[in-house]
Amino acid sequence: MKEIRIYGRRMPYILNNFLEGAKILAKAAVFEGKYVQIREPWDFLRGGRPNAVTLRIDTKPINTLAKDYRLDMVVVSERDLVVVSKFGIVEKIDITHYLKNDGIILLNTKDRIPLQDYDKRIINLDMNQIAVDYNTGLRFPLVGAINKLLSLVSEKSLQQAIRDASEGDSFTNNIKAMEKAYAKLEESKHLSSMKSSQISKAVNTLKKVKI
Repeated sequence: MKEIRIYGRRMPYILNNFLEGAKILAKAAVFEGKYVQIREPWDFLRGGRPNAVTLRIDTKPINTLAKDYRLDMVVVSERDLVVVSKFGIVEKIDITHYLKNDGIILLNTKDRIPLQDYDKRIINLDMNQIAVDYNTGLRFPLVGAINKLLSLVSEKSLQQAIRDASEGDSFTNNIKAMEKAYAKLEESKHLSSMKSSQISKAVNTLKKVKI
């Protein structure tokens, strides 16, 4: 079973990208005959308050409603949710709560945010910029990034779910935003492997040098 928690700010009576993103992923999983469970935040009327939605996906029936999660991924859809200012007091949200030892933290920012003991598990992606570039909602690069990292569903199923969530002729741009998130993560993975390769090459070269 895969468990994902997405943090965002839920506003009453309007579309919330972090929540809608979870629903798109859930629908894509249902298309493939998988079982899903979504736990939505209940205090949605308190507009602008940091909140989270938790998604479970499995190939077998999910027979638990327990909140004792073992999260494979935590997604922070807004940069300022890592540290929140409340009445002049700095209030930190523990985004690592319930995260597995090998769990991933996906942050919607281009800036590196240091989190002690978790730096090697943080992935930064500026999904806001992707949404702006394709004139679409944050939920589409968001689901693309999550699926790229966890391989929850096939790309075809995700595209079908995005089609159902699209209005008018926005489907094309929504798919492009999803694919751009895929490409950005693949590019960063490639660059990371290149750096590792270069470091290994340099070390091997130094070993050959006679002092």
